[in-house]
Amino acid sequence: MTYEIVVNNSGVMEPQPLNSSEKFLNSENLPISDKTIGDYWQWAFSDLIGNTERGVMAEYLVAMASGSERPVRNSWEPYDIQSANGTKIEVKSAAYVQSWAQSKLSQIRFSIRKTLEWVPEENRFGKDRKRHSGLYVFCVLTEKIKSEVNPLDIEQWEFYLMSTQLIDKEWGDSQSISLATILKYSQPYTFKQLNTCLTS
Repeated sequence: MTYEIVVNNSGVMEPQPLNSSEKFLNSENLPISDKTIGDYWQWAFSDLIGNTERGVMAEYLVAMASGSERPVRNSWEPYDIQSANGTKIEVKSAAYVQSWAQSKLSQIRFSIRKTLEWVPEENRFGKDRKRHSGLYVFCVLTEKIKSEVNPLDIEQWEFYLMSTQLIDKEWGDSQSISLATILKYSQPYTFKQLNTCLTS
């Protein structure tokens, strides 16, 4: 199978979903080994505790909860998820435990900095720094014991919701916000409660 890409009317490539059984091919379109794209994903993305992949996984959880219909993640959008009802969502994640050695648990703090929008149709950044979503979902992996942390256990996650309008009003150009501050404005949601909130 070829690597399928759709090029839209603006000349922007839109990758399509891959099957995990796809293999690496040579110029004769024959597999070079029995290794698959699934093996690559396992090799590259199994560290779900690290900041990078934990953040992407948090986006996926919110995408599931919100009924997002986009089949492939787009890392160039100025927001992370668009829900089934059209809400643009910025997703942030944090955890108490990290992959590296720690003398104490990490403090939970999230970036809320304003950013420039990338305009792929014109190959440039926009001019105005702002927050581009309508809603922030702050995701916390709550387990505090390293030997028991499991990002695949949905019960170990809590979710907090704040409107971008509120963040703009109360925190303006601030770069980050603490969980202690968020708790003054949002209750913790389970995944099921998040699903209900984002799809109602």
